[in-house]
Amino acid sequence: MADLLQKAIQSMSLEEEEPLTLPDSPRFRVFDENETSLLGRLLNPDCQSMERMIEYIPTAWRVYGRVRGIALSRDRFQFVFQREEDLVTVLKDRPWSYNHWTMVLERWTANPPASFLQSMLIWIRMRHIPVNFFTVETMHKLASEVGKVVEVAYDPKVSHTKDYIRALVLFDTNNPAKASRKLTIKGGTVTIEFDYERIHKRCFHCLRLTHEKAKCPFLKKGLNRVQSVVEVPRVEHRGPVLTEPLSGPPGFPLMFPELSGEDRKMAMLYISHADPTERLARIERVKQGIAENTAASSIAAPRSHNDDNSGEGTESSGSLFPACSAPIAPSGFQLGPSSEGRVIGSTGAHKSQRRRPQAWKRRATGKDLKLPAPLSIPSESGPISSSKRKAASPLPATENKNKKLSESTVASVLKPLPPQ
Repeated sequence: MADLLQKAIQSMSLEEEEPLTLPDSPRFRVFDENETSLLGRLLNPDCQSMERMIEYIPTAWRVYGRVRGIALSRDRFQFVFQREEDLVTVLKDRPWSYNHWTMVLERWTANPPASFLQSMLIWIRMRHIPVNFFTVETMHKLASEVGKVVEVAYDPKVSHTKDYIRALVLFDTNNPAKASRKLTIKGGTVTIEFDYERIHKRCFHCLRLTHEKAKCPFLKKGLNRVQSVVEVPRVEHRGPVLTEPLSGPPGFPLMFPELSGEDRKMAMLYISHADPTERLARIERVKQGIAENTAASSIAAPRSHNDDNSGEGTESSGSLFPACSAPIAPSGFQLGPSSEGRVIGSTGAHKSQRRRPQAWKRRATGKDLKLPAPLSIPSESGPISSSKRKAASPLPATENKNKKLSESTVASVLKPLPPQ
């Protein structure tokens, strides 16, 4: 078996086979049907779906039901019309576009040339032609920069009301669609602008109609060339890398220099508003808050560490804007989950915290004070004061929290017997 396989391989010829020839019969040809058809080409098949285009374009041509489409390849197609007048109308309204990218349409021919579907007729508009050179010859010369001139829509014997001159040119789709062309005249240089009628999209780099800028082959070649010639040196960073963005454009004074980096960032986020009036109002609120915070810090600075309220001084000199942000109240600028470190326009200096006993202590003390006078327990050190703040402290907190207080009884307030 192996010998037979080896002989078959040796007998195989690497030469190409002769092309297949179809029989000369009308059954293998559709020349008669193609007489009323046109061929087309999608200039940017990456952005133009062939299937969706064939389903949609008859509606745009207003010939739905009287034409059928055939996908020949990824970018080539054919439409066969039932009526000649529909075919002529579609060709007259060229160029056509699908998904904002242009399509090339030509009538079917039995022997198409080599440049078939490579060019199309386009009307262009030329602007800023000098008045001393406003002639048909000048217009023809300028239009030839875009393509082969077929017609110049200008008659020097009649009035012209438009600010541009139209010209019909045969445009090669492989060439860029120039947006302007400089013209040298006596006394300087004039820029002639070109507009292309019914042309929507093109590459913003090479100005061609066959691709987008992201897929421009000329742009990629230029990038590769630059990367091969210029080698970016590698810099080793030793130490912390600064990733915080700049607080403002270069050349402008720094806003809120009194704040730290984190506080300044929070303040910049607060004052960023679309309304200029609201933005200025927020800036004034932040400035007022900084001034009040500075005044409070200067007042709390002389306090000693042994003072009971030393925590307040530490709090006033802390961060102005905590890292966590909270909703902005309309009364002023405030950030943070709590009231500590906030800056409010109506807030004054810090006040000392009231030393008030807890609720369970006040309830226990109040019950002792409501005892009847004859049944009160005399104290050796003196009578019991009626003030709640000067009352003797009740049982420890741990016992009173876990133990439910019961109503006082007569037995609990009787005078103890003297020791025997």
